[in-house]
Amino acid sequence: MGTTLPAFTPLEDSLWLTLCCRALDNRRPIPILGDAMADQIVRTSGYDYERLKIDTNLLLNATIRAKKLDEVASRFLDRHPDAVGLDLGAGLDTRRERLARRTPSSGTTSISPRSSPHDGS
Repeated sequence: MGTTLPAFTPLEDSLWLTLCCRALDNRRPIPILGDAMADQIVRTSGYDYERLKIDTNLLLNATIRAKKLDEVASRFLDRHPDAVGLDLGAGLDTRRERLARRTPSSGTTSISPRSSPHDGS
């Protein structure tokens, strides 16, 4: 039994765009980002991402941008292992999960307004 999603406004719909790009990238033979969490969310939600008409250019732009931001955040966390990461306006972003798997020894705490503080270790 799948999840029944409510009707979204155009703004809410736009949150799915980058999530779906990252999910579709994960399904490529050689993904740029490899965001399995995004893929899992899209697969289990039942969201009709095909109506977004994601082409290769959009998929590459979204995933390369996310990868670059992950690299910047990772370098910062490497230099500041006790940092507190505040994720504002992230929408349906899964960066916290991606960074946690890349920096497993980090004691970094991440805080998102949509959730409680999480220990990054």
